[in-house]
Amino acid sequence: MGPIASTLRLLRRSPGFSAVVILTLGIGIGANGVTFSVVRSVLYRPMPYANGDRVPTSP
Repeated sequence: MGPIASTLRLLRRSPGFSAVVILTLGIGIGANGVTFSVVRSVLYRPMPYANGDRVPTSP
């Protein structure tokens, strides 16, 4: 038996633990997706005006 089969057997024997594992993975994957979406929309999109890639700075 490979490691996948033994992992599935362990998850089948303890449904409470399985639920916690699946819920934790789901929340982690969802949070990762939200984080990258926010970072992409805030940092990587150009500014919504002409020459948005040139940010003015004060001397």
